[in-house]
Amino acid sequence: MYPFQRLSIGALLFAFSVFGSSSWAESYPRPSDWKTHSIALVDSRPGRFQDKAHIEVIELPSAAATTGSILMIPGFFQNAWTFDLLPEAQVSFGRWVSRTFGLKVYLLNVRGVGYSSRGKKLNIDDFVIDDIPTAIQWVSDREKSPIYVLGHSQGGIVLQASVSGLTRCGARNCFDSLVAEKRQSMIQALAISAGSVSMATREAGNRLPLLGNLGKILSRPINSAMDYISVDHLVNTPILRPFAHAGFFEFLYHRKNTTAKQRRALYERTLEASYAQIVLQFADGVRNQNIRVLGNLPDSNGELYRDGLKNIRVPLVQVTYGVDPMAEPVPTFDTSFHYVGSFRKRFYIVDDQGHEDYLMVPERHSKWEAPFKWLMSVK
Repeated sequence: MYPFQRLSIGALLFAFSVFGSSSWAESYPRPSDWKTHSIALVDSRPGRFQDKAHIEVIELPSAAATTGSILMIPGFFQNAWTFDLLPEAQVSFGRWVSRTFGLKVYLLNVRGVGYSSRGKKLNIDDFVIDDIPTAIQWVSDREKSPIYVLGHSQGGIVLQASVSGLTRCGARNCFDSLVAEKRQSMIQALAISAGSVSMATREAGNRLPLLGNLGKILSRPINSAMDYISVDHLVNTPILRPFAHAGFFEFLYHRKNTTAKQRRALYERTLEASYAQIVLQFADGVRNQNIRVLGNLPDSNGELYRDGLKNIRVPLVQVTYGVDPMAEPVPTFDTSFHYVGSFRKRFYIVDDQGHEDYLMVPERHSKWEAPFKWLMSVK
């Protein structure tokens, strides 16, 4: 059975499994060498100021950090474990980057995952406008220099929109070139893994549009009943775990490239939670083949995320994967990367690899060696 067919069936169980979830972060032990920082966050939504809001930045050990620093942002429903999946088995993309390129590595947990505060009624725009700039500024200030930033999947989407200058504009959100310039002043260069802001597909066998329709159907009743959606039940509750291990999340990797141990770690360590409004915004993006700015009012849908990319001027590299249904290489190039305004940009396609193989398999970390070498050499 095709993975998205299994996903469609499993989604019905998912709708019932999200209620009454306990916090993932309360029950899962972390590596002892993680150094965690709680960063105060101002929620800039009108009337939604939260004086206790915060995001979490994790600092990986990096004895040989000599060439700068990099902040890594994980994807949809995922947390910082994404980049440090199985350090005890040498499966850690973050540590590989640190060793190979002499970078100090920081990992971000946006609101709702890890030990970051939860927040309420958050959408993708909120991460773009508040969480990402706050994290970049904190790391840049701490390091006293512009930093590299890598965004994976949703992390790549929110990163691109943030450095494009998406900000609050009264009753709506909009792209502002001056805001983009200010945010980019803290950035040395950008690395995007997958992260198509259009979510466009062309392959006949891709079930992402079906998933978008399903998300549209499920997210509205979920959104009316609840806000915070946890998949911790699905991956860590014995009665539901078999569905995950049978392929519920198999669209995240190319199965033949991964081991059972790596897949288990992906399910049980990285998959955590998101918000109903984010699911709905993604579903709309998939159905319309464009993620749109939501604005601060329910009916204030605005610009396409793609339209803001012209404001990006810093060096940017984007890596896509030949068997990744979440960001097909050719549509990603044509409908997302093509719109990036920087003249210092490069696009890579890694054949025979899925969405997260490079994070799960130590031998595949090196697929990013050429992109990083180019990124760190460009001025």
